[in-house]
Amino acid sequence: MSKHIFLKKFIKQFYNKGANKRRTQERSAHKIAYTANLCLSTFDKKIHFEDQEIFKAFEKCGYTLMNSEGEFTWERFHSNHTLVLTDKFLNINVQSNKDLRSSRINSYPPNWSKETKVRIDNLKTDLQEFWLQNNHLLEN
Repeated sequence: MSKHIFLKKFIKQFYNKGANKRRTQERSAHKIAYTANLCLSTFDKKIHFEDQEIFKAFEKCGYTLMNSEGEFTWERFHSNHTLVLTDKFLNINVQSNKDLRSSRINSYPPNWSKETKVRIDNLKTDLQEFWLQNNHLLEN
């Protein structure tokens, strides 16, 4: 039970809701779950949440888990529509997921702005503080 509380706190602190409900590859629920697990494994390699656990936690935090719209037809594919292979999407602000993924790198690319570097450094600090305050919830 405390594992679920840890996950909900993580989502509330580090993810933001998107202003719309577009279904894009960046909002793929499986990609978001992978990023969350990847980010948490920085602190403890044994941490791994199942995708369904993460999806339920997002729903409990007020996010919408969406399915892909319509069915695949060759007419849509040939009229320059994007072929979407994933079937679940979350209405997050995509930048919050990208920032979490970027928090794992140690040196920044030269084309990043100073503001971006500061934002990622602050996120790294916030992640460390979050871990120190909440890792006890995983010790059951």
